[in-house]
Amino acid sequence: MALFFDGFQPGKVATGDKLSIIHLVNLNFPPEYRFQNEYMIQLAILPGPNTPKDLDSFLQPIVDEFRDLSNHGLVIRRNGDVVCKSKVNLVIATGDIPAAASLAHHSGHMSTNGCRLCRIVTKRVNSRTCYLDTTASLREKADFTTGSSDFEKRINIEPFFTSLPTFTHPTFFALEGLHLIGQGIAKHVYDLLTVSMKKTYNKAIALKYAPTDKELEEENITSANDWPFSFEISKDKLIEIGNFIELLRPTVPTTFSSKWENPIEQSGGNRGVDWIDFLLYMVPTTFVPALQHHNAKKPLLFLCKACAVALKWRITKDDLTMMKNTITQWNNFLLIEIRQKRIQPGVLKPVQHYLTHVPMMIEKQGVLKAYSGRSMERTIGRYKKLIKSKVNAGANAGNVLERFAVYGHVNSSNINLRETLNLLEPNQRTNNDFVPLDENDNTAPELWSPLFQCSVSSLPCGVSDRQFISAVQRYYMRVYSVPYEPVNISSGVVNGAGRAWFNDIVYTSAVFKDHINERRRGNNYVMFTASHLNHHNNLTSQLYVGSITFFFETTFESLRDFLVLIDVAESHGVVDYDRLMPKVILRRPGQHKYVVCRFGDIICNVGLVRYTMAENHYKVISHHIFTELLDLKMGNARNL
Repeated sequence: MALFFDGFQPGKVATGDKLSIIHLVNLNFPPEYRFQNEYMIQLAILPGPNTPKDLDSFLQPIVDEFRDLSNHGLVIRRNGDVVCKSKVNLVIATGDIPAAASLAHHSGHMSTNGCRLCRIVTKRVNSRTCYLDTTASLREKADFTTGSSDFEKRINIEPFFTSLPTFTHPTFFALEGLHLIGQGIAKHVYDLLTVSMKKTYNKAIALKYAPTDKELEEENITSANDWPFSFEISKDKLIEIGNFIELLRPTVPTTFSSKWENPIEQSGGNRGVDWIDFLLYMVPTTFVPALQHHNAKKPLLFLCKACAVALKWRITKDDLTMMKNTITQWNNFLLIEIRQKRIQPGVLKPVQHYLTHVPMMIEKQGVLKAYSGRSMERTIGRYKKLIKSKVNAGANAGNVLERFAVYGHVNSSNINLRETLNLLEPNQRTNNDFVPLDENDNTAPELWSPLFQCSVSSLPCGVSDRQFISAVQRYYMRVYSVPYEPVNISSGVVNGAGRAWFNDIVYTSAVFKDHINERRRGNNYVMFTASHLNHHNNLTSQLYVGSITFFFETTFESLRDFLVLIDVAESHGVVDYDRLMPKVILRRPGQHKYVVCRFGDIICNVGLVRYTMAENHYKVISHHIFTELLDLKMGNARNL
C-alpha cells in the first residue's frame, strides 16, 4: 500500500479553511485498476480550519493497524469459508515536499539540513536557501530511528512509520513525480525562461544576478537589466511563442493532457499535468530555440530528457544511467553559471536538489508513475466540488467521505446495482460496433465504429480510386515484392472503419473526425515505420509521420488483414539543435500522398508543433522517447 498526504482548500472558491486528506492506493492492483475511484481509499479528511498541529494523533492509529496487519495478516471469510489470507504492508508514505517532511518529522526544506534523503548542508545566500553541495552523503535508516538523539540531522523525533517492518530506508518517504517535476521543476523552468516578463526588477533578481556598480563598470554595461542572463528570451519573442502555442491544439492529440493554452498569458492555475506537458513538449520545441545564449540550450534539453525518462512506466538500466548523466550535466551547468555570475545561487532550489535523487528513488521504489500523486489530486478535485459548506467544511467533508466509501464498496462488489434497481443502462457493445481480426485472440487488432462499406470510386475524405489502389499496390510491392490488387478492391468494395484498437490503444482517423465533427484536436497524427530498397539494394526501415485517413480490411492469398491508409508528410528531418527531435513539412491543402501500412508499423501517436510563420512546418512531439540519433532514420516519402 502507498499512503499520500496533502492539504487543500474546500469549495470552488477559497474560503480560508484548509482541510487535509490521507489517501491510500493498493499497489497490488494493475495500473489500469489501481487509480480508479472504487479501488482507492480515503482513510481520513482532517478538519480545518488549518493544517493539524499534531498530525501524529491522526497517523498513530493508522500506523498501528498497518503494523498489526504486517505482522499477523488479514483473513477474509465468506459464509464461514476462508476466501483469502494476506499480509498488508505499507511501503510508501509521501506527498509534496512539505507534506512528506511532516510525515518524516523532518524540519523542512528551508532548514540547514534541508533534504530528507541526504545530509546536505544548505547555505543562505541573499536571504534564500541554496542547495550548492553536490557531494553530500545519503541518509540511512538510523537517521530516523535515532532522530531525537541527534537534532543536527533535522529529524525532530522518530516518526511512527519506523515501527513498520517495511521501513528499511529513507526512500520510504518517496519522491512524488507530479509535484516534484510538474509543480516543481517545470514551474521553476518557466520562471527562468520568462524573466523578461517580470513587471519589476526586484522580482527578476531572484533569478538574475544583480551586479554591483563596480561590476557594471568593469564590463562596460550601463544598466543591470542588460547584465547577461543564461536563460534570456526577449519579451517580444515570448509573446510570439505564446501565440504560436495557442494555435497548436488542432495538431496536438488529447493524449497530451495539457490544455495547450498560451502559457505566457495564462500560466496561473495550471495543473501539474499542464506543467509537465510544458516542460516535456513546449520547452524543447518553442522556448529552447529562442534562448539568446546558445550554451544554455543543450543543458536545458538534458533536463527535459531526464524528466521525460523519469515519468516513463518502464525504465531500463540504460535509462537510469542516461538520467544520472543528464541531471549531473544540468546541475554542473547551473553551478558554472552561478560562478560566472549569470544567475543567482537561489536557482538551486529544493526541487532542483531532489531531482538528483530521482534515479536512486527509482532503483529503490520503482518507477515514479507507479505511486503517482495524480490519483490523490483527482480525488481532492472530487471532494472540492461536493464540499459546499461555508461554516463547517470539516463536517461536510466527513459526510462526503462516508458517501464515497459506500459507493466504492458497492462498485467493487459483485452486486449488479443497475440491474437490481432497474436503472437505464447505456447501449451495450454489439457486433455492429467492431470487427475483430481474430475472434479467438483478445489481443488481435479490431476495427471500431463508425464502420462503412463503399465502392472504390466513392471513398471518404476525397480519396480517389486511383490514389487508393496505387497506395495498396505499393504496400504489397514493399512487403511481398509483388504488385497486387486485393479481391475486395477488384470487386469494387472497401470495408473500412473510422477507429481501430491495437495494443490497448485506440487510434482515430480523419473519417472519425468527420463523423463527430471534431476539429479542435489533432488525434489522427502518427509516426510509423516503412521499409524500402535503398540504392545498395538492401532493405531499409525508416520513420515517417502522417495523418490516418481510415482503416480498412483486406485479403491476400486467403490471409485476412487490417491495414491503415495514411496521408504522409512531404518532408522529414530533425531540428538543428537536437538530433533526437523530428521535424516535418506537411503538404499543402489539396495535395496528398497516401501510404498503406500495417497496424504493427505504427510507433505512436504524435503531435505537431509549428515553429515558423510557414503554416506547414512542424516539430514532432510524442510520448515515445528516442535514444538514437534520428537524422539518418527519418525517411523520404518518395521511397514509398
